[in-house]
Amino acid sequence: MSDRAYYKLIGKCLAVIVGLLVLCRLTDGYAAAVVAAVGVICAVTGKTGIALCCYVFMPLTIVINPLLVPLTSAIAYAARFGPLLIGCVLAVTSSQRVGRHCVPLGLMIPFLLAACVSSIDGWLPKISYLKLINFSVFLLGLWLGTKNMHHRPKDVYLLRAFFMAVACFVILGSVILYPFPAYSQLSAMQLAMRSGDMGAAAELAQTAEGTSALFCGILNQSQALAPIMTCCVGWVVCDMLFILRKFNKIHLLLVGFSLPALYLTRSRCGFLAFSVMATMVYFYASQRVKMPQKMKRHVRMGMTVGLVLVGLVMIAAELKGGTMTRWLRKRDDLSSDARTFTEAVMASRQGLMENSLRDFQKNPLLGMGFQVDENVLIRFGRTEGLIISASIEKGVLPTMILGETGLLGAVLFVAFLVGFYAICNRKQFIATVTLFTTFIATNMGESTFFSPGGIGGIMWVVCLVGGFTIDTILLYQRNLERTMALAGQVGFGR
Repeated sequence: MSDRAYYKLIGKCLAVIVGLLVLCRLTDGYAAAVVAAVGVICAVTGKTGIALCCYVFMPLTIVINPLLVPLTSAIAYAARFGPLLIGCVLAVTSSQRVGRHCVPLGLMIPFLLAACVSSIDGWLPKISYLKLINFSVFLLGLWLGTKNMHHRPKDVYLLRAFFMAVACFVILGSVILYPFPAYSQLSAMQLAMRSGDMGAAAELAQTAEGTSALFCGILNQSQALAPIMTCCVGWVVCDMLFILRKFNKIHLLLVGFSLPALYLTRSRCGFLAFSVMATMVYFYASQRVKMPQKMKRHVRMGMTVGLVLVGLVMIAAELKGGTMTRWLRKRDDLSSDARTFTEAVMASRQGLMENSLRDFQKNPLLGMGFQVDENVLIRFGRTEGLIISASIEKGVLPTMILGETGLLGAVLFVAFLVGFYAICNRKQFIATVTLFTTFIATNMGESTFFSPGGIGGIMWVVCLVGGFTIDTILLYQRNLERTMALAGQVGFGR
């Protein structure tokens, strides 16, 4: 695909995303259900590219700024069940494609089985098992739905353009919305009030972090914008390095706009994730880009200059006005902040981490159940019938795994990570490794790994499906080059 055709397709995909969100607002969210239905129909009829685009779009609707597109019950149900149905159908149809080219997510199965055992005597087994089913089906769609996509290059290139359109929407949309703080800056208290949870709003009104309005741009909160935008930037950089294999103005523009937007969120999770993403790209991904050595040196030099400039700007900003300190402390008035640096950085997650560790102490071997805690028992323990949603905050990924699945789950999760990285490295899934590591880094600030119905859904899709899309294009290109080389040798022999 030529650059011109690529950017033309990106424009069309961006127009579709914006148009669908406008329809969601005008139809009270029922347009999202139509998108889900279209995705299922396309999956059944073999239009895999369109089906996967619908699959990518669905979790995006959950995290859109509620002042622009309110999160109605229709959107919530469509975004929860739509990807599951599309993923299941894609998993079935993918069996018709020959080969073993897939993301090694099957290694997660032993951990999920351990989570089933852990949940038997957990806080609330019925919710744990519903969440396990939800996550397992979501994972199945990611794993099998994208299997052997190198046999369908047109669908993969469509998906590539759609991911670029999502990145443009998140980054440029947030920047465009910045001059309108009434829309682009929301506090946790405001979000609680809009959702009708007046009890939570009253509690948040008593805290500085609950009432502080931080930049959230086109998404629903700063803690969503920062990690999601970081994942999008990582995808943009991988697309530029691996497929374009040159510096591109549009890609660099997106990266440049993301930096001030990231600072405005004041998200420490975003800072950590962006740092990890930049480190992975510089020390890991750029070393493995297959291109002429002269071009590789040019790319490395450009990246080095860019990182040095960013570092110098950060140092100058810190020396001039304590910019980095204000970011990490999440406080503009440093003179009134008596907390130590460690206390300031860990304050927002310390209580949640301690809760997870208490669960671990109650049952060190197996933990207290998948995606539940004592508060879930208090809220839903007496509830009868099917519980569709039971949102929960769990701090950071390591303590969450220990609290939910104990030592058994922790060992199996580490085994999954080791196996995942080993297989991806052997199969040269460099973009997938880079973006998945970025996703893991976001979970060191706020755990969303097992939350496909929240902000975790779109990050799973961008990092796993997006990274695998890039790696699939590279595999297709390698196969095409080998075929042409073989055809040339045969022709010469004749």
